Amino acid sequence: MENHIEIQDDIVIINLSGNLVRSTGEDLKNEVSGLIDKGFRYLLVDLSNVHLIDSYGITVCIAFYKMVENIGGRLLFVNPRPAVEKVFHITRADQKLQVVNSRQEGITAIHEKIRTTVEIK
Repeated sequence: MENHIEIQDDIVIINLSGNLVRSTGEDLKNEVSGLIDKGFRYLLVDLSNVHLIDSYGITVCIAFYKMVENIGGRLLFVNPRPAVEKVFHITRADQKLQVVNSRQEGITAIHEKIRTTVEIK
């Protein structure tokens, strides 16, 4: 699995490519943990180039979600391929994880979260 990280304002966009499976998931999990440790709270994970995800990949996605939620951030998954979306549905991960259809939709949702968080304070 390859990944490319972009930072747009306060949002980290992780572009994944390849297969999110046991052999690749641990490195990705460590990388995301490092980003969170650096203070990033808003993440988009672009799944449009992920061809295959297994149960370990789902576990990694849920671990990301929990890490980000625990610090009051927001994590969105963008545009999964049909095969990945099917695994999300079968495992019911889609009931916990938020999936959006486009990067712009995700950025807009995160900006809304940031805006409402600032208003509450």
